[in-house]
Amino acid sequence: MQDKTVRCDQCSAEAWVSVNIAQHGQLDFCLHHYNANSVQLHAEGWVITNDERTSLTPNRLIESDPAPAE
Repeated sequence: MQDKTVRCDQCSAEAWVSVNIAQHGQLDFCLHHYNANSVQLHAEGWVITNDERTSLTPNRLIESDPAPAE
């Protein structure tokens, strides 16, 4: 996904995580919005289809909310 044109569906920042569910399709999230919504998304059955968080530098990860346990 690390195409700079993929943007967060909530705020248009660079997207780092994509999730998908059959009846709704795909959503792309920046770090902030993925972390803010991940628990609810996974509870509803959304599945990560692309996760670029491992390509981030440690400083970038520290600036974001911690990733939830899966």
